[in-house]
Amino acid sequence: MPVLLLAWAWLQFDTQGALFQFVEEVPWVPSLGMAYRLGVDGIALAIATMSSLVFAASIAYPINTQNQPRQYYAWMLFLQSVSLGVFLSLDLLLFYVFST
Repeated sequence: MPVLLLAWAWLQFDTQGALFQFVEEVPWVPSLGMAYRLGVDGIALAIATMSSLVFAASIAYPINTQNQPRQYYAWMLFLQSVSLGVFLSLDLLLFYVFST
């Protein structure tokens, strides 16, 4: 669950350390310098945590799934992953992919 991972990130985050921490990078298009880069800074950590808490609350207590709970939960998980991807992406192309 992303909330637990973000709680761990809060505990391990070094305020005096590097600008971006917990960076994950996988080359995507090396010839153009593009990669799948995710990381977090102080502001992104706060926004991602708040976003995860809101999504966790909306997943735990749905108002009305209109007798289609599978679609509701699938869309909520998709929206949560896209939201976190926007806040944690460090590559412009990856940000564009998550935001569209």
